[in-house]
Amino acid sequence: MPTEPEGQPNPDRPGGWLVRKWRAWRNYRMADRLLILEAAIWLGLTRFYVMWFPFRWLGPWLRKPAAGSDQPQVALRVGRAVLTASRHVPWQAACLPQALAAKLMLALRGQGSALHLGARLDEGGALAAHAWLTCEGKIVTGGSGLPGYTPLIQLG
Repeated sequence: MPTEPEGQPNPDRPGGWLVRKWRAWRNYRMADRLLILEAAIWLGLTRFYVMWFPFRWLGPWLRKPAAGSDQPQVALRVGRAVLTASRHVPWQAACLPQALAAKLMLALRGQGSALHLGARLDEGGALAAHAWLTCEGKIVTGGSGLPGYTPLIQLG
């Protein structure tokens, strides 16, 4: 059995990954923890909505014009919280639920944003879609998968 340095979790031992996650969680500030928890809740709700309800029901809300704000750091913090939560929820949090969750969180904070939908042909010739969110011209979510996609529509 591998030995572990004092105070270090062994990822091969049962529960070692949990200890690592717990230590990482404790290193976040309380405000960031709450933001990540809020993001996880919104990710679950938006995933449920996307799975069970027609997208056209979201249309009127998504088309509201993006209002400016004097808090540019809010969008950055929300984007990081959504990305962090999406990596740790027990379901797949793809680009559309991430963008919707971030849009909701920003709207609750009085920050406007725009949801973008794009498409491209993948290697096999199949159509692939992607969603990303921008705020004042900066990408909030979905930036890592963006190259190669042609923007089709902007909502907000």
